[in-house]
Amino acid sequence: MVGWLKRLTLAALLTGSFCSQGEAAPPQVPETIYEWVQSSARMNYFFNKEQICYGVDEKGHIDLNLLIVPTLKTYDTVQIDDVIEKRRWRDLPTEGFEGLAGEADYIRINLKKQEATIDSVHLLDSQFSTLEETQPNEVLKIADLAPKNLNRVFFEAIIDYAEKHQEELIARTKGELTDHDRERLEKERRDREKQLEKERKEREKQLEKERKAAEKAAKEKAIEMLKLTGIPAAEKRIDGYPHQFSGGMRQRVMIAMGLSCNPDILIADEPTSALDVTIQAQILDLMQDLTHRLGTAVILITHSLGVVAGVCDTIVVMYAGRIVERGTTEDIFYDTKHPYTQGLIKSVPRLDRDDESRLFSIEGQPPNVVDLPDCCPFYPRCHKALPVCKNRYPPVVQFSGTHHAACWLYAQKDGGTLTSEDTTK
Repeated sequence: MVGWLKRLTLAALLTGSFCSQGEAAPPQVPETIYEWVQSSARMNYFFNKEQICYGVDEKGHIDLNLLIVPTLKTYDTVQIDDVIEKRRWRDLPTEGFEGLAGEADYIRINLKKQEATIDSVHLLDSQFSTLEETQPNEVLKIADLAPKNLNRVFFEAIIDYAEKHQEELIARTKGELTDHDRERLEKERRDREKQLEKERKEREKQLEKERKAAEKAAKEKAIEMLKLTGIPAAEKRIDGYPHQFSGGMRQRVMIAMGLSCNPDILIADEPTSALDVTIQAQILDLMQDLTHRLGTAVILITHSLGVVAGVCDTIVVMYAGRIVERGTTEDIFYDTKHPYTQGLIKSVPRLDRDDESRLFSIEGQPPNVVDLPDCCPFYPRCHKALPVCKNRYPPVVQFSGTHHAACWLYAQKDGGTLTSEDTTK
């Protein structure tokens, strides 16, 4: 590293612009050492392939954005032979340049900024025994140079060579580092690893702390919800297994789970199935109470019209995946419009009926929901069906601000869309 710094300080670099390209052929030099780039009638330009390398930053790390390039500008082959024979540029300090009648140069190319720094030092007297003082640095922006400018061509040739031999240049740069640099870099690496390990342990410790806090908060929330749903001894039952709970308690636990994240909407699909009537009433009362207190809306999916009548505000009746009637509880139960809804209500057992009467049942079979027709799917089972029912799906008819039904029986109320052919069987 020290040798390189000396060479960077004392080396002569390119001055001004390169001479224009002439017709003279470049001198014959070993390709293993030099790469010829441009020539003029009197001057030839080379860079040393064996010593081009990457720069090293102040921390001793290889800087892949900085190229250090030994170059040579000469006037005849004798000078080239002299440099090669005496191995100038390789092992000798300042006096190693005394025998050169040309200029030995170092160029620093910043790949990121795409600029080249030229530090110029000239040989003076005829004996080449002294060096002139260093001239001010010259910085060239590669992009500012014309495409055919010899400077730009020279720089681009060097950059292209470096890109193709990056691994070799990295290895060479590593080899230039002193033992002291290596020890320092190794110490920095070990210190960094220790720091990273310390940070990793601290991060894991913090994550574990946050995890335990989250678990504690979640458990406290779960106990709170169990208490809210009426589970006795919630602190002890929190660690219980499903088989240790009754059907009603399991349902309460499910309600607690659903409400634990404070949802805006709770979807309850047959929440009272497989429960006796007493437990059903308790669960429904619990859901109503909790949703009112928490401000949660409930979408209740059920086949039990008794449950619907007891707890729902708005009812949507569906058949074969389509809405056939929608309205308030009063609309549906006291002013039923759709034949399917009428059939459902009529099918509910009633205590005021004659014991000998048979329960009402909607005739026919439900349709194949995978392959539904483009007409009313309830048509085959409807005792009020019209001819139009098997050809087109009915429009939605509005009876009030809350009450709607999709049925051809009421189409005329919505604009008189039926003809005599549509209504005549």
